[in-house]
Amino acid sequence: KTTFMRQLLERCRHDAVACSWITLEPADNDINRFLDMLSLSLGRLIPGVDPDMQQQDQNGGFALHLIDCIADAYAPFWLFLEYFDILHNAAVLALIQQLIAHLPQRARVIIGSRTLPDLGLGRLRARGALLEVGSRQLRFSVDEASDLLTERRHLELQGEQITRIHERTEGWPAALWLVSIALAQHADPTTVIDGF
Repeated sequence: KTTFMRQLLERCRHDAVACSWITLEPADNDINRFLDMLSLSLGRLIPGVDPDMQQQDQNGGFALHLIDCIADAYAPFWLFLEYFDILHNAAVLALIQQLIAHLPQRARVIIGSRTLPDLGLGRLRARGALLEVGSRQLRFSVDEASDLLTERRHLELQGEQITRIHERTEGWPAALWLVSIALAQHADPTTVIDGF
C-alpha cells in the first residue's frame, strides 16, 4: 500500500503536480492538531491558505476558510493521507468528507488505509468520484510473479515452483522479493521454497 502510494507520489512530482504527504498518527484525532497539520500541508499547495489563521480563530471559522480555499484552487494538487485507518474522531472524518466534497476537478486525495474509511464511499462510488485499489490489485498474479522471479531476478525456476512460491507468498510483492533474495543465495530452490 505504502509502496504504491510512494510510486503515485513520484509520478505526481515527475508530472510537476503540487503534492503533499501526511503520515497520520493517533494524536491526529484531535481536530485542532489535524487542522494545523492540514493547513500547513495545504498552505504549500494552495494560494490563500494561511496556517497562522488557525491560531487566531476563536469561533471555528478556520475549517470553513480552508474548505473555501480548496474549492477555489485552480492548479491541480494531490494530498496523500497515509495510515488513514488511525483516524476515528467524527469531527476529523467530517472535515475530510467536506474536503473531498469540495475538491476541484483536478485535485485528488489519496488515502492509504487497511480498512474502509467511514467517508460515505457509496456516494463517491455512485458519482464516479472514487477509484479503489484493494489488496487484489496490489498482489502479483502468477504471471507477474513469474516475470519478477525469472525475467527480473534471473532465477531458473520451473512453473510448478513459481506456483508454489506464489501460493506461499499470496502474491505480495515484498514477500516475493524476499523469496527471490533467498533463492539467489541457495543452489537448491526446492529447499528454500519448502522452508518459506
